[in-house]
Amino acid sequence: MKGLVPVMVDCTKPGQNEDLQTRFGVKGYPTTIFLGANGEKVADLGGRAAAQVKSQVEDIIRQHSRPTFVTTETVEQGLARARETGKLLGVLFADEREPDAGPVMDLILDQSMAQLREQFVWLKRPVHGDKNKATDEAKALSISKAAVVLLDPWGEDKARVLKKVTAFKGLKKDVEKAVDAARRAGHPPAPGSTPPAGSEAAPPASGDEGKKEEEGGGQ
Repeated sequence: MKGLVPVMVDCTKPGQNEDLQTRFGVKGYPTTIFLGANGEKVADLGGRAAAQVKSQVEDIIRQHSRPTFVTTETVEQGLARARETGKLLGVLFADEREPDAGPVMDLILDQSMAQLREQFVWLKRPVHGDKNKATDEAKALSISKAAVVLLDPWGEDKARVLKKVTAFKGLKKDVEKAVDAARRAGHPPAPGSTPPAGSEAAPPASGDEGKKEEEGGGQ
């Protein structure tokens, strides 16, 4: 099942894997436990009926699987999906060679960011393309190095840059400010309401048009 890595620990011989048995409180066999990504136990297997096992495994995967960034969608596609799901859009611009990329992803995926993160669709897009030239998406948002761009897809004429962050120490506060700014504008609209006219085709604002939103925010 995707999201779960099964591991069998052989304890059939005396003294075999005693350290693991002690660590996880194993008293009898077979024993099935579930571990999180940090190696800590998150649950014991409940019922052994197939339907019960399936239900528990699916629930554990939902609760403990680490979110991922979508890398196969353009910014325009991400904006469309954000509108469809009633969310904002967060885009991490970074190249694989950039030393900041991994740590920034870890910051965004940290558990402390869970509630904020849920309010966004998240993409990861390259800063540079062929021949080390900036991609069209990066140029449109005036990006030349690793950055997190937070966009409000619900503008009347075009998507609005809420925050453009290139200094990541205060990233959580910058994301909070972006969410607050969108809420003050009534975005995203309440469930069941009609999106602003023209919002469904709104392209992202250019870097120049989003500069006022950046002041004091992560630069």
